[in-house]
Amino acid sequence: MFEFFKAYQTTINDKELTILESHARFKNNICCREMMYLSYVCNLRSQKRRNFSMQQTIHKNYKIAAYLIFSASAVTLINHFLHYADNIATGTLALETTLLIAILGYFATLGKDWLKWVLTFITVISVFALQPILKEFDTYPVYGILSVIACVLQIIAMPFLFLAPKER
Repeated sequence: MFEFFKAYQTTINDKELTILESHARFKNNICCREMMYLSYVCNLRSQKRRNFSMQQTIHKNYKIAAYLIFSASAVTLINHFLHYADNIATGTLALETTLLIAILGYFATLGKDWLKWVLTFITVISVFALQPILKEFDTYPVYGILSVIACVLQIIAMPFLFLAPKER
């Protein structure tokens, strides 16, 4: 019977192994060595399943986009802290925007395919929000430059998301 398991260990499923193992314990008709082999195969299969779920690789385009998105979030946060006293009314909105962009960066590290559409929507809104900032560029040049840099980083991240293959 030991040779039977050795020859068919790739085709036997976990339910059959459990049934055979419980049958062997109940009937006591398999020797100790074969019983150990059964438990070894069960443990090997559970380790394979665990390793497979942890080894799902993320495409490099998602990683590059995540770094760009995190950079845009950091620039937005720095911009907020540099000009908090001047723009107290928009302070919480800037922090919420920074948090939203950082969350999008996290989803990019997970390789989510839907992220490209959400980032496109947010980037379009950001581009429209740049118009009043650029009108006051003479008054707040650093604020305008950092806002443009954050928006450009988001725009650069979008092609990486669109060129990445869909998740399986």
